Amino acid sequence: MAARAIERVRIDGQPLTILEVGANTHKLLGRLLPHDRIIYLDREVPEEMRDQQDIILGDATELALPDGSFDVVVTLDVFEHIPADKREAFLQHTTRIARLLTVIGAPFDEPGVQEAEKKANDFWKSLFGYPYRWLAEHEEEGLPMLDWTKSKLDDLQLNYLVIGHGDLKLWTELITAHFAKEYVDALRPVVAELDRHYQQVLFDNDFSDSSTYRQFVFVCRQPKVLESLRIWSDTPTQPVNIDIGHILSTLMESIPVVALEKASEVKRSDMIKVELDQACKEIDDKSVESQNLHRDLTAALAKNNTLQSEISRMRDAGNICKAELDEVRRDRDNKSIETLNFSRELTKVHGSLSWNITKPLRKLSALRRRLMPPRVTLRLQPAHEINIGERAGAFMSTGNDPYFLLTPGIFRVIPGGRCLVRYRGSAASTLSPQLYVDDGAGFREELSFSLGVCNGNTVDLRLDLPANIKALRLDPLSEPGEFSFELFEMIKADSKWEAMNLLLNKGVESLRNPKTLGRRFSGLFKLLRHGGLVGVKEYLLKQHSSIDTYQYAEWIRDCDTQSEANRQIMLAEVEIFPVRPLISVVMPVYNPPVELLDKAIHSVRTQIYPNWELCIADDASSDPDVRRVIDRHIAEDSRIRVKFREKNGHISESTNSALELASGDFVAFLDHDDLLHPEALFHVAAMIGASPDVEVIYTDEDKVSIEGVRSDPFFKPDWSPHLAISQAYLGHLVCYKSSLIKRLGGLRLGVEGAQDHDLWLRAANQTQFIKHLPKVLYHWRMHAGSTASSGSAKPYAHEAGLLAVREYLKTRYPDAAIDAISGEHMFTYRARFCLPENLLVSIIIPTKDKVELLGPCIHGILSRSTWKNIEVIVLDNNSTEPETFSYFNQIQKEDARVRVVNCPIPFNWSRLNNIGAQEANGDVFVFLNNDTDVISEDWLEQLAGYALLPDVGTVGGLLLFDDGTIQHSGVVVGMNEWAEHVFRGGLPLHRNSPFVSPVLTRNVLAVTGACVAIARDKFNELGGFDEEFIICGSDVEIGLRAHNRKLFNVLCAEVRLYHYESKTRTPHVPENDFIQSDKKYAPYRLHVTDPFFNPNLDLHSTSPKFKQANDKKSD
Repeated sequence: MAARAIERVRIDGQPLTILEVGANTHKLLGRLLPHDRIIYLDREVPEEMRDQQDIILGDATELALPDGSFDVVVTLDVFEHIPADKREAFLQHTTRIARLLTVIGAPFDEPGVQEAEKKANDFWKSLFGYPYRWLAEHEEEGLPMLDWTKSKLDDLQLNYLVIGHGDLKLWTELITAHFAKEYVDALRPVVAELDRHYQQVLFDNDFSDSSTYRQFVFVCRQPKVLESLRIWSDTPTQPVNIDIGHILSTLMESIPVVALEKASEVKRSDMIKVELDQACKEIDDKSVESQNLHRDLTAALAKNNTLQSEISRMRDAGNICKAELDEVRRDRDNKSIETLNFSRELTKVHGSLSWNITKPLRKLSALRRRLMPPRVTLRLQPAHEINIGERAGAFMSTGNDPYFLLTPGIFRVIPGGRCLVRYRGSAASTLSPQLYVDDGAGFREELSFSLGVCNGNTVDLRLDLPANIKALRLDPLSEPGEFSFELFEMIKADSKWEAMNLLLNKGVESLRNPKTLGRRFSGLFKLLRHGGLVGVKEYLLKQHSSIDTYQYAEWIRDCDTQSEANRQIMLAEVEIFPVRPLISVVMPVYNPPVELLDKAIHSVRTQIYPNWELCIADDASSDPDVRRVIDRHIAEDSRIRVKFREKNGHISESTNSALELASGDFVAFLDHDDLLHPEALFHVAAMIGASPDVEVIYTDEDKVSIEGVRSDPFFKPDWSPHLAISQAYLGHLVCYKSSLIKRLGGLRLGVEGAQDHDLWLRAANQTQFIKHLPKVLYHWRMHAGSTASSGSAKPYAHEAGLLAVREYLKTRYPDAAIDAISGEHMFTYRARFCLPENLLVSIIIPTKDKVELLGPCIHGILSRSTWKNIEVIVLDNNSTEPETFSYFNQIQKEDARVRVVNCPIPFNWSRLNNIGAQEANGDVFVFLNNDTDVISEDWLEQLAGYALLPDVGTVGGLLLFDDGTIQHSGVVVGMNEWAEHVFRGGLPLHRNSPFVSPVLTRNVLAVTGACVAIARDKFNELGGFDEEFIICGSDVEIGLRAHNRKLFNVLCAEVRLYHYESKTRTPHVPENDFIQSDKKYAPYRLHVTDPFFNPNLDLHSTSPKFKQANDKKSD
């Protein structure tokens, strides 16, 4: 029936994608529709079939599939087995994922159906003594109501057609025949012939408007699809002319006789079987006696052979020992002679003049070996997309992901901990290698290190590596090309080595500049006198430390060290909090290292804020010590609650079990091996009191080693909905209002590996009250089994994250043609837009002469842009050179999309661009400098796509200098007391830093006017650029106006252009622009930190680094 309906809706004979729900093992639909791609879904699949590609184990009431995933969804004899409370969800999901048609075939609670099923079930019980499984389930769950089903389809605004099939009386007789042949084998051929006759003759005529057993409900969104089915169903059928009832009655009457004969045969068979069993037992007894005798004889012979072999072996061994002893005696005599001769020669050397002269050098060398660990030179073994060149050290990258495996020499090991990495190499382009570390859990982004830039020079870098390194991988390039490595070595750089190395270096510097020698010796003497050797070492290390673990340790000491006095002050503040919410800390647990679990629980118990509860769900851990640790803490603190799950259900189910225990006003999530900062819940509770509407709170975080050393802080921006598309940047700690968690239904199953990211995104679509708490209050544990170490090694987690982002975009922007795709790096994503074909983009370019810049700029726009529906408006501001006017005439003739507008006014960047906007006809304006050059072909699709989103104001791109370093990756207002481009001068690499990656799309307070896109309607609503600015500042000011109107400004990192920066105008900034900036950048210029930066970062450095303790700005 379903196959015939599918053929009626097929379009031009094209293959369809079909999902059959409840197919189990028979796959009948695939035999009927061999040319279609059919996926089978069932809750119960035999173990041997679970690896088959076309079978999915799942629940049709909880399908995590996008809308329209399949052309057709078929569900036959399944609907009636769905529990009554889940039937509505079943209808929603099976119709939602079908693009053309959903076919539901099932018995409904129509007149006569229940009576017919009861009659058939009673017959089965009379034969076998127990009810028939499926009919019993129908009686238990209750058959679905047809009128109720229709009303639910009406609520979903769906079109449907109901066709009754299967005469009720005929169904009853056929099912009775089938039950009979299960009891009496002799009936099988007869029933098989009845089935064949029904399928070939009766099936197509077995329709009726009433008294049918089964109803077929055809559901679709487009009414025209039903028309073809309605025509088919209305076709007259032939009457059924066979009296099957008489045949079946005769068969039923024969059952008792046949059954009696069958019982007699069974009794005779049983008697024969007893006699055979007795005879076999006697044979077995005799066989056992024979086997015992044979075994004893065999054992005696084997023992004799063993003794003979042992005697022979001992005789041979004695002969060998005698020969070896003779050889040893000869060697001893020879060695005695050699030792005597060597002793005579050594005595001569020790008495020589040269030996005595070089004695100090030997002592210095011995001291150096004690203080300076040996270098480990690593061999570069090409592992992927690398060919060895003809000359020594030369290589050729053949793809976009070349890498080496680094191996030490024989009897050498790779050093761990703090190391000096030294290398030398070069490339046709820039050589900027990336080092990946495997500490036992595979290579991953969390343990990767940028090794800077090298162009033939020797590069020295100090890295904090894991203590135990299993393997190293080196990625030299991210593109095809030639390159070379002449050196790659590592030195264990402990504090003793660092101090000695620096002391030697300063000594060499003093020898090169003798004038400083006296001053250095004087300073060294003072250090020795006041601090001894320890003081000298600490001084040298302090002079050496850069932005690394040492600097972060200093930042912790200065900015994040808790004193007992501060603790007492906080305890007093708790007593006067306006509200003291109960915070439920939720912890799913599964086989963690027990010492880390103990510390994680301890970090909750030592919170300054006391009004908390810890809700633990153990996901059937197999380690018995896990339960012992949990039970001990429960006995010591009544605020801890636990649920021990009987069956492992993975992270989402376990977390939901812990959520069921939570009774707090807010819920915080803690992994079973991580740590909360002692002040974490204090600051969360304080923010709740200060912001009563808040529903989501997230904090900054860092990582902590097994030894308790903190590193790799992540200082986050305030809520950034478009950075949340690029990366799961919220991380930890995240707290939710409990009512919000209930609205969301807890963690969603089906997105394991990205369940936290999915929850954040779903929460963001439910509330606008999201607050960032800029304090490091969560310590993410680094060890071989932790998420921090192994999460990114799981591709399924990346795909789950992509699914979460797609659903976030679909919900946040229901009217936008926007999708998400994977980014360039694991666990990064990017938006992709499908713009209307008639969308016009107006590119507005002010210029004065400089054809050598304007020409390549316009050529790049016209030749490299994939979006062709554009107009280019060139604003000629007082050009004087003949070459300029010649170019204007030429380009307008060559391409009608280019138009030159004469603007003979004194230069004012804002005024010129406002004139350009008045001249423009486009839906989106792109204001562009004439000293830019397009790199990304889809730059206009990305700029326009973001600009048209309802919550976006201005959109900028990632602009590069001509040497490939960053010119613009977003503006931080207040940086260097005005406004600066963060990451300026750095490389466009995805790397670890205290802040976000410069190559990910994110929200910013403003973007540069060198390339900024704004939708026409928003540009008009904002009032255009502020013409009180002359040269610079109005690009920042319009971003601030958009921000104040609750719009988000976006730095779209997928949009890349070269920017040669102000090569056509003077770099001089008028005093007027400083005055305007001072007035209109407030309060972010001096008093409040840019919300899309972080108050813990230094506003005097364009490269993100930690702020000094005495450099504070109010937040």
